[in-house]
Parts: sequence; structure tokens; C-alpha cells
Amino acid sequence: MVVRGRPLARVGSAQALDRADPLVYIKGAFFIGGVIYGDVNDDITNVIVQSSDGNYVFAGSTGSTGSILSSQLYVVKISSTGQHDVLWQKTYDENCMNSAYSIQKTKDGGYVLAGVKDLQVTSIMPLEATGDLYVLKIDSNGNLVWQKTYGGDNLDSGSSIQQTSDGGYIVGGTTQSFVSETNDAYILKLDSSGNLGTY
Repeated sequence: MVVRGRPLARVGSAQALDRADPLVYIKGAFFIGGVIYGDVNDDITNVIVQSSDGNYVFAGSTGSTGSILSSQLYVVKISSTGQHDVLWQKTYDENCMNSAYSIQKTKDGGYVLAGVKDLQVTSIMPLEATGDLYVLKIDSNGNLVWQKTYGGDNLDSGSSIQQTSDGGYIVGGTTQSFVSETNDAYILKLDSSGNLGTY
């Protein structure tokens, strides 16, 4: 069972709870089998995918860099049995604010992720921001294979990614860079290395 919801607690390290849930996921922190995983800063897991070996891979962002103005894209693999140990965890890029909003398994056993990179709020009233749509390919152990950014001068973000039958990827998201400064649909077709092409 996988449940999405709000954080129950903010903890400085993994902390046991008097719960027997086999697998529960919480946005802002998450606990599995009665253990909360998180840090004193914001650790957000936006998406989950079950790995080929039956375990779980979570993706989102971590603020554990120590700065409120920066976050790293964060991916962690958790065992689905026993003590729900962290099998591996990786962070990618420290500049500004980065996060993953979609993760999918790929045919080679790895994962592909889409989200936002270098998110910066440039105005509060009205609310304005910049950032690039961010796509990463990682192997089955979370090692970076390649990473690419897409978009223009305003805010662009990826919210969904799928591998296509030709081995490439299709990405869906939003853009404020090309037509207007309000959100427009943004769809990209990439080859297996993340390059844009003519299709």
C-alpha cells in the first residue's frame, strides 16, 4: 500500500513510530513500516515508482544543504521489506531550487526523471519566477547518466515523463517562456540521450 498525504511530524533523523503500516508515503517527510525518513529542513518526496526488484524509489527534493534558498533534486531507494532500509540515496545539483515531479522506470533498468532546475522567485507581487524544465537519466543505482535543461527565460517545468517505443522520451509540463507569461502546455519529444529533434 502506498499513501500520499501531508507530513505528520518534522524530525531530525529517522524516528520510530508506533505504527504498523507496511508502506506509507508523506509529502514533506515519509514513513515506511513505522519509520520516518527526513531532516530538519524540508525533504519532499513528490513521486514514487516500484523498482523491478520490488523495492521503492522516491523522488523529490531535499533542503538538507543548509540553505533556505537552495535545494537538491533527491532520489532515494527504500527496501520494501524488513526494516525498510535505505538502499541508496542520491542528490543532484545544488544551485537554487531543484525538484523532481515525475519518475519512470526505463527499459535498461534505470530511471528517468522530469522536474524543475534553478527555480528562482523574482517577484512576490505579482508572483513571478524563473527556472528550466529539467530531465535526468540515472542508472539502477542512481548514478547520473545524463542531464538536460529545456526552456526559455521564464519559468518552465516538467510534470510527466514517459519512455517511448523508439527508446526516447516524451515530456509534458508547462512553460511561460514562449507564448505568454502565463502557463502554457509544454510538450517535448527527446531522443535516448535527451536531445531535441525534428519529428
